[in-house]
Amino acid sequence: MAFRILSIADDVEPLEIDNLRWHPLRHTLDVRGFGLNAYSAKATGDELIEDHTEADEGSAEGHQELYVVLRGAARFTIEGEEHLVPAGSLVFLPDPTSRRGAIAAEPDSLVLAVGGKEGEPYAVSDWEDRFRARGEWAAGRREQALATIRQAARDHPRDAATFYDLACLEAMSGEPEAAVEHLQQAIAIRPAAREWMKDDAELDPIRDHPGFPA
Repeated sequence: MAFRILSIADDVEPLEIDNLRWHPLRHTLDVRGFGLNAYSAKATGDELIEDHTEADEGSAEGHQELYVVLRGAARFTIEGEEHLVPAGSLVFLPDPTSRRGAIAAEPDSLVLAVGGKEGEPYAVSDWEDRFRARGEWAAGRREQALATIRQAARDHPRDAATFYDLACLEAMSGEPEAAVEHLQQAIAIRPAAREWMKDDAELDPIRDHPGFPA
């Protein structure tokens, strides 16, 4: 019988992405049947769950979500209303369009997130690889980050955000030709990517390149 037992806090290193501390549980365990991740916060007031809906452009594909507060407490804001959720409690959001987010209400808080689309087999969301690459980059593991995002581009060849993030990391790595090519691919898939790049400092190293999209 195959199984794994692990401690989220001790065995799954958090990756820090835009003020979030994300524990990539699904990837670590190679879970294929449902979405599974965790988020932690060191101090009261730190962001635990980013403000989002599951129907936003670029989000997971209409997932229902269940949050389990494992440690500490979380102050959830759901559709503009605040809810203090202590350890041992659940927050279920069946409607993907509901706006949700949370901050830590106590130090050292930890929240488990489980998700999936109602009535459909689970498919790994493309955002996970982008998150992982960004976290690896922030942690200084730049070669690993590039390998992660390049594999993501092979796995998700129609995801503009993946090619855009690949272009950003390549631009910052001193690979202008590859960065310009992948930025052009992102725009070809989703023209709105032109708006993303306007004020993005990560692309500054390639703005003078003759192939940079005008």
